[in-house]
Amino acid sequence: MKRSMRIVCLVTAALMMLAAPCYAEENSTYSSIYFSSYDSSIRNPSDSTLEIWFDVIGNGGMYEIGVSSIELECCPNGNNWTVVKTYSPEDYPQMIRENSGINYDCVTYTGMYDYSYRAHVTFYAKNSRGRGYMTEYSEVFYIPMP
Repeated sequence: MKRSMRIVCLVTAALMMLAAPCYAEENSTYSSIYFSSYDSSIRNPSDSTLEIWFDVIGNGGMYEIGVSSIELECCPNGNNWTVVKTYSPEDYPQMIRENSGINYDCVTYTGMYDYSYRAHVTFYAKNSRGRGYMTEYSEVFYIPMP
């Protein structure tokens, strides 16, 4: 009985040592270890003006946090989405905030009536462990005829 128990314990210990742990790569391109939450939305404050809002919260303090790109897409006929505007931090510095854990801001676009719009947003965070990206599409926003 003692001998069988020892063999079971030794086999179990050997299997535990051989089992390969699964770790996410620290500099993974799409890793949620950098993000606590993120969201995007399109608002229409007046007429045909669109505001593309982004809200990103990091897991702790970040060297940089925000959005690395926004592609605004338009759909005039209900089934073919076309990129009409690309936003980058080089032209819109509010998209990236330094030494913060949060970034909440927007960019604007003058749309056309009777068109639908959506934004493809790439969220970005950088800390001492590396950098991470997450992407999402905003909800579809339709600008009705006046």
